[in-house]
Amino acid sequence: MSVFPLTFRVQIAPGASLTADPATWVWQDITRWVRAGIRITRGRSDEGGTTSPSSCALTLKSPAGRWLPRNPASPEYPGWRLGCPLRVQVSVLGQWWTRHTGFASEIEPRLADRGVDTYEVDVVASGITRRLAQGSAVRSPLLRQMSSMGLLAYCPLEDGAGTTYPAVYGRQSQPQPAARAAGPLTFGADANGLPGSASAVRLDSTTARIAMPVGGGVFIVGDTTVATVMVYVTSPQLDVEADLMTVTVSSPQVDKITVRASKTTLKATAYLDGDQVGTTSMPWPDGADPTTGWVGVQVTLTRPGLVSFLQLGLRVHAVGDLTWTASPTGGIAGTIVGQMTAVTLLPAGVQGTTYAHLGATVRPSLPTSTAWAAAGYAGEDAGARLERLAADQAVPLVPVGTAETAMGPQPVGGLLDLAREVEAADGGMLYESLDGRLAYLRRVDRYNRPVDIGLVYSQLAPGLAPTSDDRSVRNDWTVSRPGGAGGVQVSDEAHVAEYGRYEQSTSVNVATDADAGDQASWRVHLGTVEQMRYPVLTLNWGREQTAAALPAWLARDPLGARLTVTGVPPELSVDGVIDQQIEGYTEQLDRYAWTVTINTSPNAPWRVALVDGEDRVAADGSTLAAPLAASAMTLSLASTAENGPWTTAAEDFPLDLRVGEERVTVSAISGTSSPQTAIITARGVNGIRRSWLVGTEVDVWFPAIVAL
Repeated sequence: MSVFPLTFRVQIAPGASLTADPATWVWQDITRWVRAGIRITRGRSDEGGTTSPSSCALTLKSPAGRWLPRNPASPEYPGWRLGCPLRVQVSVLGQWWTRHTGFASEIEPRLADRGVDTYEVDVVASGITRRLAQGSAVRSPLLRQMSSMGLLAYCPLEDGAGTTYPAVYGRQSQPQPAARAAGPLTFGADANGLPGSASAVRLDSTTARIAMPVGGGVFIVGDTTVATVMVYVTSPQLDVEADLMTVTVSSPQVDKITVRASKTTLKATAYLDGDQVGTTSMPWPDGADPTTGWVGVQVTLTRPGLVSFLQLGLRVHAVGDLTWTASPTGGIAGTIVGQMTAVTLLPAGVQGTTYAHLGATVRPSLPTSTAWAAAGYAGEDAGARLERLAADQAVPLVPVGTAETAMGPQPVGGLLDLAREVEAADGGMLYESLDGRLAYLRRVDRYNRPVDIGLVYSQLAPGLAPTSDDRSVRNDWTVSRPGGAGGVQVSDEAHVAEYGRYEQSTSVNVATDADAGDQASWRVHLGTVEQMRYPVLTLNWGREQTAAALPAWLARDPLGARLTVTGVPPELSVDGVIDQQIEGYTEQLDRYAWTVTINTSPNAPWRVALVDGEDRVAADGSTLAAPLAASAMTLSLASTAENGPWTTAAEDFPLDLRVGEERVTVSAISGTSSPQTAIITARGVNGIRRSWLVGTEVDVWFPAIVAL
């Protein structure tokens, strides 16, 4: 199979919406302006790092300033500019294959030939993470949730310590006239116990208060009249019933609603001209105690259908409990409500009552998802978190699915920082897809992968350089989690005894302390796999024998793919096989050149035990009880008292063992105590057959590794 002359095309999508699915973009071919040589880089250099933004570098011929950005004299104006989508495709076997999709991030004109005054433009198109790394909105989970709900008025109360009047957001999520504040207040107060908030405001006097104006909103929705106010609150004491907030209403039936609380009861009362016209109350639900933690409180005024009365109701949830509990409703005579004009937060009769996230709406209630946002989405699956964050920021994302990692509370941060936190907890890879979307390779996608790209040694370009180094060795990990107990330390003491101690610690945002322990164990496993590394493999698609593997390379996104090479000389591999996963690569192409330099890491750590699989429990400490000659077909096994003797059950055979570095197959083991005798049916299964000394380590060939 010959690929030259290579047919490729470079396209741009001027005017494309960067928040839309790339499949909807309209592409314009600009190949005729491309100078020779395109360089594409994707992924990361090794398994221990994070991915850099993907990039595609090329040069455009630019007569008369055609490719100068924002050049009104150019026919490419105004679509060609920073951020314009650009993609590269190649044609192989009659089909176009995308090699990169990015966004113009560098456009640099230069003089190519002074003699004829010829200009060129060097262009770099980068993946979406470059833009995200420049910064994005840093917002708490509750601020992200509630500012997107179209509330009549919303006061996050996350203002800084120097704030005098907290800002109010309206229907279009734009700053509105500030709320009024009186008395001594502490803005930027600690919101400990309310993970979904960055900070709070504390009322430091019994005379302090905050009033939030509410503009518009006649409460008529079809035949239902609705007014709902919600806030999160905690108070140092509620020994006597005291006012938490008042809602001011302009109507002939109700002009004020007061919400009062004691240590045992929450109560809402409606007034008209100072006279009580309706009331409802409820005990605090189990687990909801505003004197020991944060609670969410909603008060609602509704007209349930075409009836001649209004209803007053309360809803409550304790932060950490995702269920809202409702009170019985109280009736109020009349049908016309009018408008809500203000909400005032009060200190409940004590110093130190603290509030966060005050919102007002014309809905019958706020979404129950606010309860999860208040908890910082603690326990959320890592994949679901990525999908929610991307949707919140209108960033196109390849669907992730369930990652099987439970996250801790989401901190305040930008999208890329939060996505990197997911990557660190789950152990997968965040990257950009070939079509330009944000993408994530889950940890579970790396387990027990089938071979995606199978090569033979002769298909590799010359210069294979394996290495055995301690770059990734870690045999002692301490892992903690934000807000959890002290770090959990796990080590492989047998490995430490042989190689010395390689310590490292980290904090990972997982849901429980038990998860932190599992993380430490898994990281020790990753850091103690003893295999040759093949950091770089090079393929030249211009070689006909190499090009035979090109369809497998093009058939999928190479990042995360499992790549094997067989027939490797013994000087470069102990068993003649290279078995790696692709972490990143650099692709260079032109009409008569196309090479790929691949960054890889060993596949071995990602082989984990399956029910009814061929992996067996490791036989730690087992050795040869007698020398094993190269021609011998029986061996003597010595086992430790701690692990006991080897299995003799017929259903456990045949069984592959590792004797030193040789793979042998045994058909039976006899004896009930150490030493035992094993019958060998095959020697040198991996191409290595030699004699071994007494004391040589013996283990199962595929030790069972429990997945994280």
